[in-house]
Amino acid sequence: MELETVADNKAFQKKANISLVMQTIRVNKQISRIDISRELGLDRSTITNIVSKLIEGELLVELAEGSSVSKGGRKPVLLGLNRDFGTVLGLEIQINLYRATLMNIDGSIIWNRSGNIGSSLNLYEIVSSIYTELKTYLDRNNSPLLGIGIGLPGHIDPENNTILASSPFFKESGYVEDFSKLFDFPVVLDNDANCCAWGVLEDRKEDSIKNFLYSILEFHGDREAESKLEIGFGIVINGDVYYGSNFAAGELGDDLVEDSHLIRDYNTFFTKLIKKLTQFISFLNPSHLFLGGEFINHQELITDIVGKSSINNKCEVLFSNRREFDVSFGAASMFIERLFKIPGLDNQRVTKLTWENILSLRSEKRGR
Repeated sequence: MELETVADNKAFQKKANISLVMQTIRVNKQISRIDISRELGLDRSTITNIVSKLIEGELLVELAEGSSVSKGGRKPVLLGLNRDFGTVLGLEIQINLYRATLMNIDGSIIWNRSGNIGSSLNLYEIVSSIYTELKTYLDRNNSPLLGIGIGLPGHIDPENNTILASSPFFKESGYVEDFSKLFDFPVVLDNDANCCAWGVLEDRKEDSIKNFLYSILEFHGDREAESKLEIGFGIVINGDVYYGSNFAAGELGDDLVEDSHLIRDYNTFFTKLIKKLTQFISFLNPSHLFLGGEFINHQELITDIVGKSSINNKCEVLFSNRREFDVSFGAASMFIERLFKIPGLDNQRVTKLTWENILSLRSEKRGR
């Protein structure tokens, strides 16, 4: 048993060290081996071995020579991510439409696209249909597709890739096996608001924003139907998306959404909504509140309402800059962020994507 524990610890440490190196290079954009060693407190031989394997796998590239540390000394070689290593597709799927974002592993967007979907299809058929529709655009990119992240409305279990509760359209569960039969790369699911929170973490990866809320207000289906207007929250604590014990954190149902007639009076609707959000903010005490979805379409009005409320005294309120592609960008970001996430006891439930697996899958595609 002790030998198994030691082996497990070594395997865990190996994955953690790879993630630490990748995250350090990602944040610094260009950095030498010696500086990685200093920043992480790992010995040079460990860094050299990890970097050599990552360069061999084409995940890292040597970019240029940096400044020498001493007069006449050898200039260190700077390392960076190989942005052409692969891409990630992020999908937002609603009842009658989808939005898609293709990203490089460095977080840069290649394209955004959207389209309609058939109402009689189940999720497996929808994803298959979207992939077929987008394959022409995917094939134009020289980098292989590493995986797909999907953002859905409702109660999602990202640990087991299952839908626990969602719109009436999404009643299926257990998609890990189905997707693995359809694709030779990982497909991961998450709640749409959580995806947006992942998107902020991707956008702000060089900042010190660690505690924030992301609120998304969306019409799912008919904009006139009261039951289709939903609000959700992505909660980030200490730099990690907080899911709760049953992955239901941030799912407040319709408690914050008033009767449908108020939607025709947006001033009244958003005034009451901001007041309720202020109470929520007081409870969680985040540094920032990000607003997306339907909030974006009424930015000037909401800015005025926020300015007259006490919410500004509690946190900084910002609007998403991704507009209608907020969830799809977040879904791709969720996949990428989980790859770069450093393993730890506090995030092991959903951090199941590893660079070792991605490297292995990519090598298989290339026939190695």
